[in-house]
Amino acid sequence: MPDIRSPSFAIASSTVSCWKCKEITPVISLFLPVEFEAYESDREEDCTFADDEEYQSWLDQDHPEMWQPRTRTAMLFYIETLIHETCEALADYKHYFLDYSQTSEDCYYMNHCHHCGMIQGDFFLHNEADAAFNPQYKESISKLSLSIIDQPISVTGSYNDSLDIFEYWDITIPSLCKPATTKTSTS
Repeated sequence: MPDIRSPSFAIASSTVSCWKCKEITPVISLFLPVEFEAYESDREEDCTFADDEEYQSWLDQDHPEMWQPRTRTAMLFYIETLIHETCEALADYKHYFLDYSQTSEDCYYMNHCHHCGMIQGDFFLHNEADAAFNPQYKESISKLSLSIIDQPISVTGSYNDSLDIFEYWDITIPSLCKPATTKTSTS
């Protein structure tokens, strides 16, 4: 079940030096606007169920009260599932795909070096200080570009909603954006 959703998103692009071959390689992440929502599964603890069947029945239903709006922009990482339309929007990014990480012992969508094919892990890209998708300085933010995708997104993954660095440096999100893109399915 997806735990993050938004009416639109952006593909954030940057570059890093590959940890293996040291070549500069492009990387992407998914960026969410302020209007995204996160499913608060810890609120399930407040519910009681007679048995596993009742619990499963409850899980199969939509629970609008569990979706909580977020008040900051966010970068997604450790994405385990994507809806089909989002996969189509990412089709041009051949080095971003579902793979297994020995470090995290899990499968998630991740970047790969364009030169040697090595995984560029999400921890390195999102959690390290001044990483590609965790910029700390104005110069680092200037390396980011955003391509707006005007379609809904629904994922299972994690997010970092502490990107108030944009406000600190007085950088507007539109100043980082490329023209809007909408990918439509061709049947």
